[in-house]
Amino acid sequence: MNEYREKTLPVTDFYHTRGILACIDAGREAGLVFNDLSQLITE
Repeated sequence: MNEYREKTLPVTDFYHTRGILACIDAGREAGLVFNDLSQLITE
């Protein structure tokens, strides 16, 4: 977890503060996740 906090969390904070971080619930049906991702890419 230390590695995550040191390396990954700062990256997500960077994008979040700029309003360009998208969060998708990947625990749903694959087709729904795919549709969400596809919509984000085409925006």
